[in-house]
Amino acid sequence: LKLCRFESWHHDMPGKLDVDGFGSNESFGRNQAEVQAQINKMKARKQLKNHKTLEIDADAGHEAFQNWLLTIAVGTAGKPKLLRYNLQNLVRAGGLWTTPLTGSFVKVGPLLPTTLLSCLIQAVIPAVLVVVLTEDVEKTRLGAADLDELATYMNKFCPFFLGLYVSLTLSRWWALRVQSLGAMLDASCNIYWILASFLSGRQYHHTRVHVKSLLQAAVTLVTRMARGIDDIDDLVEDMLLQPAEGAVLAEAELQERPLVIWTLILRECTVSMRAVGVAPPNQNMLILECLRARNAVQNIHTHLDSQLPFTYVHLIVTLVSVNNFLVVLKSGFTFGVAYLDGQSIKMLCQVIYLVVVPALYEALLCISVVLEDPFGEDLLDFPIAAYSDSSKRFMKYAQAVLENYVGDQVDVESEVSSRASEVSGTSLAHPARHKGDLPTVLAGVSALSVAMAAQQKAQAKSLRMMDLLKGSLGDLKLGGPDAIPLPLAASLGLPDRGTERWQ
Repeated sequence: LKLCRFESWHHDMPGKLDVDGFGSNESFGRNQAEVQAQINKMKARKQLKNHKTLEIDADAGHEAFQNWLLTIAVGTAGKPKLLRYNLQNLVRAGGLWTTPLTGSFVKVGPLLPTTLLSCLIQAVIPAVLVVVLTEDVEKTRLGAADLDELATYMNKFCPFFLGLYVSLTLSRWWALRVQSLGAMLDASCNIYWILASFLSGRQYHHTRVHVKSLLQAAVTLVTRMARGIDDIDDLVEDMLLQPAEGAVLAEAELQERPLVIWTLILRECTVSMRAVGVAPPNQNMLILECLRARNAVQNIHTHLDSQLPFTYVHLIVTLVSVNNFLVVLKSGFTFGVAYLDGQSIKMLCQVIYLVVVPALYEALLCISVVLEDPFGEDLLDFPIAAYSDSSKRFMKYAQAVLENYVGDQVDVESEVSSRASEVSGTSLAHPARHKGDLPTVLAGVSALSVAMAAQQKAQAKSLRMMDLLKGSLGDLKLGGPDAIPLPLAASLGLPDRGTERWQ
């Protein structure tokens, strides 16, 4: 009834909706995809009603639910994803007792129940034929023994080839997680960290927010590329992209958008750093991180477009199908013979064998289907919204620290004088007497270099120190817009305080 009310409201009633369990007076968008996402969230919350809701940031893009074993994340699409599990509780409870739970191998996909039902139906046919048509029980018993031998022979090498295939599938899945998606998220955090360190003042707030929005949009575009979603208008509406940037991306192909946006990110970072006078060598770190992220996106393209060889996969599937057919045929004949002999224990063993062996083989194939493309909306796919929120939290806290950094309130001239006095043992002029007199501070630094050379009595080190100071003073343009003597600050062990502080 709630779903029907929701859908009828979407078509007939403007405004807001009050639905129990979903939140009162919460407005929803009229985009059909957004409405479907809200419906999926309602279904997920009803499915996870016995789970505890975890407290996360208010601006997070996902919700988290937890029970004694599993932690489930529900992202923007409203689909539940397995975020993590408690291995200790799983081992303690065992596999049989946790089989009915969400995420177990019996619920990995709709193919497994269909396969089990098919195996049971196929086993009934030989069992009925044996019971109805058998005239000589001894001959039927010998035939069942031959089938048992053939099925045992197939079971000797089928697990080996199937295990190798699943191992290859898991290695590709792990490579996508670590070398592709993980590398791109790491590069996003590093780019924001490096850029915000150079542009740490409050006057650069809009630049940092713009770059952060582009980094978040890059992750979203990768997900939509993998799922075949072509719409990017909502990214412009959510201000993750500017209209001009959205127009550029709209002209690109769906597969190329995650690559194109990293060009926009690189351009925005380099232009911003060049505007504040950051030296080109210091921009190399950002360039390398952008290249690393672009390579990660290309790696995702390669994995999704280059599957394992079809002939090899077809051979594995055929091997499993033949093995399951022999198991079904053998179990049916043996069950019929046991029924004629009145061996109830043997009949029960054949039913268990018929259910367990084909189910395990088919479950491994179903798991390989899910792991082939982990960017979908299945339970075992990547909870990208949760991963992206982790990067967003890092950027949020980094931005808060940089905008409220207490070091920006320190007088640079006082710190230069005190550091010089500590090292050389000489008393420089009090900085209050020369407030704003940068040449006086630089003269004190020259005296510092002479004092250090006299104390250490090392002519080579003195020459290197003087060359460093000479290069710093030579590059310094007093009163210029880009006067940032970074080598001078590095020689004194001082952090970079920003352009306006050095001027």
